[in-house]
Amino acid sequence: MAWTAIFSIESEGNKKSTFQVNLDGSLAFNTVTLAVQGLAFVVDKIIGGVIRSVSLSNQVDLTAVGLRTTPDANTDVEEGASLQFITDGNHYTGFRIPTLEEAFLSAEGELDTTDPEVADVIGAILGTYDLDPDAGVVQNVFVDSRDEDIVSLVWARETFLSNRGSRR
Repeated sequence: MAWTAIFSIESEGNKKSTFQVNLDGSLAFNTVTLAVQGLAFVVDKIIGGVIRSVSLSNQVDLTAVGLRTTPDANTDVEEGASLQFITDGNHYTGFRIPTLEEAFLSAEGELDTTDPEVADVIGAILGTYDLDPDAGVVQNVFVDSRDEDIVSLVWARETFLSNRGSRR
């Protein structure tokens, strides 16, 4: 699967726009990084704005993991749970998990962090859960955008996204 590089360009007045290019999926990360840096260098010469960032992604094959292939009935991506963590630099970071099963929530809408399956998710982020026991210990790999280690869960609760309706 191809690598995707998304370039974010900013113009005067802090307006942002992006463009995307794809790179051969067989390339090593270091090679992709060098190619993207080189493209940024030549693009910079022909634009009036500034390149603020480039994000790289590559799809991961999940077939070997044994995940479900069909969503449960009555699931909704607008319903989910948000988890807020703190880093070793005392900064907040977090994410939202869509379609969270209601069985993992308390009556007050808090995520049941004592449930073993929920505790595994939190442990994976905090580095206390081995993400690949067959390959050796894979722990302490998640950081925030400042590259600070995530050290503690602050809160975890149910969240909803508003329905934006259809576009006509």
